[in-house]
Amino acid sequence: MAALRLGRGWSQLRVAEQLTAAAGLHTVSRHEVSRWERGERVPGDFWLSWLAVVLDVPGGELSVAAEAARRRPGRRAAPAPASVEGQADLLR
Repeated sequence: MAALRLGRGWSQLRVAEQLTAAAGLHTVSRHEVSRWERGERVPGDFWLSWLAVVLDVPGGELSVAAEAARRRPGRRAAPAPASVEGQADLLR
């Protein structure tokens, strides 16, 4: 996600502002965007769909990346299949 953001020359605050404007909810802050980028948290389906709109990427790619991030080693879930593991980098 950071690479997509930086490719547009956007700050984390700008992403948060774009998300809240698009979704009509003021529940995402720059701090939440930072947590997503650092892998501390993974956005849920609602925010993934809005991230796809705001960052102009296919929603399916972000969903696959989110699922891979949820399955990373160190998390309680089983490791992601090899075909999905590389996709997690989209959220960083």
